[in-house]
Amino acid sequence: MRRLLPNLLLSAPLLALCLAGCSSDKSAAVVSDTSADGSAATDSGSGEGSGAGDTGSSGSADDTTADADTTLPVYERQYPLSETFPAPAGKRWRRSIVHLHSSHSHDACDGNPRVDGQYNLPCIASLRAALCKTRIDVANLTDHPDLFAETPWPDTLLFDPATDELITEADGRRYNQMHCPDGFVVTITAGMESALMPIQFRGPLSEDVAENQILLSGSDGVAMTRFRDAGALAWVAHTESKTLDELNDLNVGGLEIYNLHANIDPKIRPLLGLDPFGFAGSVFPFIGGGTRANADFALLGFLAPNQNALDKWATVNMTRLVVGTGGTDAHENTLPQIATDGERMDSYRRMIGWFANYVLADNDSFDAYRTALAAGRSFLGFDTLGSPAGFDAAAFDASGTRFEMGSSFLPTEGASIRATVPQISTPEGGDAPTRTLLFRSTGTTWEQVAESGTGESRFPITTPGIYRVEVRMTPSHLLPFLERLGRLANNELPWIYSNPFRLVAP
Repeated sequence: MRRLLPNLLLSAPLLALCLAGCSSDKSAAVVSDTSADGSAATDSGSGEGSGAGDTGSSGSADDTTADADTTLPVYERQYPLSETFPAPAGKRWRRSIVHLHSSHSHDACDGNPRVDGQYNLPCIASLRAALCKTRIDVANLTDHPDLFAETPWPDTLLFDPATDELITEADGRRYNQMHCPDGFVVTITAGMESALMPIQFRGPLSEDVAENQILLSGSDGVAMTRFRDAGALAWVAHTESKTLDELNDLNVGGLEIYNLHANIDPKIRPLLGLDPFGFAGSVFPFIGGGTRANADFALLGFLAPNQNALDKWATVNMTRLVVGTGGTDAHENTLPQIATDGERMDSYRRMIGWFANYVLADNDSFDAYRTALAAGRSFLGFDTLGSPAGFDAAAFDASGTRFEMGSSFLPTEGASIRATVPQISTPEGGDAPTRTLLFRSTGTTWEQVAESGTGESRFPITTPGIYRVEVRMTPSHLLPFLERLGRLANNELPWIYSNPFRLVAP
């Protein structure tokens, strides 16, 4: 994430403005969740994040006003191994990040990616530890081109010869297998984000730094072809900033359908139909003393569909498969303030753990992961709402043959799309209501054509088209853990976005 509002907490007037922006009553500035005497203050936060992307208020009697002596239920964030997720026979899920910055980006590490000319080792250590903690199988780094161009391989891969294994394949492709202290292995690839976001480079474009900088600076279709020739997958970030003509000229293979940065950048949020500072009232209580709830739940307050990107995704998929992924865009450079759980608010661990791209691979090799990602056999899951373990979506032709996400075939009578959605609940007995939705591209947006609930759903397909499954959740099961911010459990949020099924003539 780029360096947003770097001194936000140090500016009281701006903070008041931010918190006012999240109020449904624009004339009332909500400065804190507690009044001067410590009692609960009225909170008319926006409650943005509904499935429709609106920002209607949801503050109500469901907001709890527990006093300081009340004991909150213990919340322990779990990161189950993706290899334990139910999968079709012979396949396995791989949890991955697409769009992530290290100390090889100029604006990472609080703007200090280099310390006295050397790598910022504490920042690198924070990122490596976060990847281990969150059980990321594959981390696709996307560093900015200036430092990335001058960083030698395998340093671009965060390679540590004391613990890691550098893999070089027959075609010269290099990636790092980072061995965590507990034996878990994270595969790390190198890519770049500027105007374009090619991921998984085979190696440097040039060993000459000056030439490398020139080659990496391209922003058109010619540059994207050059990146493909260097072994990269042709991705773009911040889809909301791209025109459809640009996406077509670039012949992208993948784009972001969600970007975390876009949800909290006051300059980008209006492009998504959101109040520029509407996120602030749901973030600052976790670092300003307004709650004791775990700061991972801050996501609930600003998670909203990136509708601008979703609409463009609907359009480009009319002519060819374009894979959709979520962009974490973490830099550890935005909110260094310590949150309720003792970590900085924008820690790598927190941001990487908020959501992931789940890729259905034929085995646990990097090649199988790369092939599946490029083919669209993946979904985006927001783990903070609950682990998506058990989710499945596939298309079936009239004979019952299964086709994974990203597949194409012309449906005939008897064809269907089937989805399985797990029930999320807590030991306290709360369940999370979910809706399983089927969307079809109109060519300019996604039209909902069917709806079901939790469990197994079967959607007959009678009309050819581009379809995808989306699951929305109202995370009421988290209410016991939210203390004063119970309103955050009232909004319907996107939980899962599947990649499309192109049920059209080849």
